[in-house]
Amino acid sequence: MGRYIVFLFIIILTSGSLFAQEYARIKNSVTKYIIKSLEDIEVERSYTIVIKDEKGDKYSQFYDYYDQFKKITKLSMIIRDMNGKKIRKLGKADAYDVMFNQSFEIGDARMLIINPDYKNYPYEVEVNEVIKFNGIIGFPEWLPRAYFNVGVDYAKLMVTVHPDIEIRWHQEYINKDLELSTIDENRVFIWEISDLEAVKQDIHYKEFYETQPKVLLAPTNFQLDGFSGRMDTWQDFGKWFFELNNNDYRLSDETKSFLDGRIGENPDEIINDVYRYMQDRTRYVSIQLGIGGFKSIATEEVEQTGYGDCKALSTYMKNMLDYVGIPSNYILVRAGRDVPDVKDDFPSNQFNHVFIGVPLERDTILLECTSQMVPPDYIGTFTDDRNVLWISEDESKIVRSRSYDMDKNLKRTFAKVEIDEQGNAEMSLNVEKSGVLFDEILMLKSAGKDYIESFNYKRFPFKDFTITDFQFDQEDREEPKFISSFELKVNGLGKVLGDKIILPVNLLKPARDYINYDEYKNFAEVRRGFTIVDEVDIFFAHSFWVSNLPDKIKIESEYGSLDINILHEGNKIHIVRTLKIQNGTYKQDDFRKFSNFVKEISRAEKTKLVLNLKT
Repeated sequence: MGRYIVFLFIIILTSGSLFAQEYARIKNSVTKYIIKSLEDIEVERSYTIVIKDEKGDKYSQFYDYYDQFKKITKLSMIIRDMNGKKIRKLGKADAYDVMFNQSFEIGDARMLIINPDYKNYPYEVEVNEVIKFNGIIGFPEWLPRAYFNVGVDYAKLMVTVHPDIEIRWHQEYINKDLELSTIDENRVFIWEISDLEAVKQDIHYKEFYETQPKVLLAPTNFQLDGFSGRMDTWQDFGKWFFELNNNDYRLSDETKSFLDGRIGENPDEIINDVYRYMQDRTRYVSIQLGIGGFKSIATEEVEQTGYGDCKALSTYMKNMLDYVGIPSNYILVRAGRDVPDVKDDFPSNQFNHVFIGVPLERDTILLECTSQMVPPDYIGTFTDDRNVLWISEDESKIVRSRSYDMDKNLKRTFAKVEIDEQGNAEMSLNVEKSGVLFDEILMLKSAGKDYIESFNYKRFPFKDFTITDFQFDQEDREEPKFISSFELKVNGLGKVLGDKIILPVNLLKPARDYINYDEYKNFAEVRRGFTIVDEVDIFFAHSFWVSNLPDKIKIESEYGSLDINILHEGNKIHIVRTLKIQNGTYKQDDFRKFSNFVKEISRAEKTKLVLNLKT
């Protein structure tokens, strides 16, 4: 999908803020957009950063990309010491010039990097940059405080627009009124911001971004590589994308033969078969040549080479479905696991990815075409629960992508525990995961052995244990569900007191560990609701008897619920724990209420079982 048009300069700063430690501080930042025509845009950028200590070093570096449509015409960096004395001046010739993305990409974009390489703190870096665009689909977003632990003294955005060009803007949290004027018939817009304190990195970036001062700009009309369009409505922007990618296609004889054999089947079966055909014959490579950030390469090229980007693979899938008579639609999305949502009231290019939606009578099937591992109709945390643009020739519109609720995100564990007279145990566990928890197997299939081992040891709450065996398997390739199995030896699972062994009713991962929970900061977050079902059979020696068997535990709240049922038969205790937690973010008063719920569950999970030695 298309690159965001952004400035990749880093601006994080340090100061004696009462709110958060700053690693650097922006003293002054001025950005100017000079829009002469749809194919002649100049951007001037200057900013000064004070780096306070080594934690701020990486933010002194300059990064920006260039490509066919964007040229960096001037670039300079001046480094000064704490007294303002110039240490050195660097220019474009001193920059590292590297590929923009060196993995899985074919493109013309490159990156300029300047590292001041100075270590006497504090020091100051001044950067001046001039950029020329010869075609544009959107303007760089103005985000004065773009990162955590950043403070800003003063920042200004000045936009000068030719009278024949119409632009639109969307502003948030700007503490000064917009200034409007006219100079030589050009319209001039000025936004200013000052005295921004640093923000602690104790929330997700998405939440941080939503509260930041910002200005989004977009043209009503645009032109890129000879392709013109409008974006004052989502329908207009969607129509441009549709027409850009709605080309004639030619499928190979082999593919036609395969598809001919599917015609007449149940639509769900056809979609699954075609999806697997596409996955088995292609791999993902980003294509960013020229307008390739928005326009798909030809389907016949995908078949010949076996690769494509999200647009090309989605188009390939779409064309095959079209051949068998099943209509489908592109869906544009801002993909990622911690990214801001698309502003649905500001039509503009806010997207970086595309996938396919297939509307059927009973439901819409969603197809992520860049992965060879996911089942059909699974999008996971990469694109779930966010604003997306449903592309249609006549009715493109913002809709909400699928969310995976508490009941769909299910982890079910079957555990057998054999505990000896010293309180040590051998455990066998089979764990089924579904919903967004399926994402884990994508990591397991691609990560290295050492990473997986470290990841597995973090799963369990035990202090002294060894994982003697681990396996995982996806039994049905068509379902977003997988099973993992573990063999463990756990020392001190039960606490021995005299002739007693004491165990908590919950031997596995406690509820609190599933929640982003910080009592010190009065903050808790459950990004996606979930359900945990643990069935645990505890076997103990016949020389013991159960002297304390807790009653059934049941806790219900607006935030979720906990049920623990305990049965005893012979030398076996059977425990079923069902934990359900709704999604939500909790601060201040809401946090206190949610915290009381979590604490009540934690106390319940620590309820004790007592085994006594027979005498």
